[in-house]
Amino acid sequence: MKKILFIQTAFIGDAILGTAVPEALQPSSSEVHVLVRKGNEVFYENNPHVKKVWIWDKKRKWTSWWSLLQEIRCERFDTVYLAQRFFTMGMFALLSGSKEKVGYRSGIWSWFFSRKIAHRWGNGVHEVDRLMDLISSSSRVLPKLYLQKEDEQKVSVWTQRPFVTISPSSVWATKQAPVKVWEQVLHKHKGQPIYVLGGPGDQVFLENLMREWPGAQVQILAGELSLMQSAALMKKAEM
Repeated sequence: MKKILFIQTAFIGDAILGTAVPEALQPSSSEVHVLVRKGNEVFYENNPHVKKVWIWDKKRKWTSWWSLLQEIRCERFDTVYLAQRFFTMGMFALLSGSKEKVGYRSGIWSWFFSRKIAHRWGNGVHEVDRLMDLISSSSRVLPKLYLQKEDEQKVSVWTQRPFVTISPSSVWATKQAPVKVWEQVLHKHKGQPIYVLGGPGDQVFLENLMREWPGAQVQILAGELSLMQSAALMKKAEM
């Protein structure tokens, strides 16, 4: 059985999109391992197509990187697929001890990869399509999260009537929609609960934002729910 390591150490959004890869590789009967940054392992831990999740703690960047590399080299992977194009994980892939290294042609270390894949951009090409290119998948497989019953039970108290979730905050300010966008959402769904999602670090920003809408049925759940519990709540939402 072929042993594969998929490396995706970007932020939450890319980590979720990366769940398409184990699904797409499953027909090949390969043993698939995934390497993610700490915090994103929850998206893969319950995935039946993933043998093991490896975690890179970026807060201990090089210490964690080095100890993780030693463990990965002992695994003797047949193929490493690298979803990143940057220095740190490019070097990791090269030193991984795998027989085959596959990455995007525009990556910093791509000259030394076994196979170099074009990183298509523009013209509506989605990140999932680029991932399918990376692993040479003949079919387009979509991302999928595997929720646990405990996650859905946790959020059941908020799902007894129709509701909407919004997530106004982002690590990147350029990905935050203007306040008037959220005002339109609140106006359209006036009279029904609106739950505001995010991480513990988003609470101050969201509380300030909520002051713009006194009287609205808005409840901040940022910091109260885990990532997968947030996903379980969104699954039941109207929007």
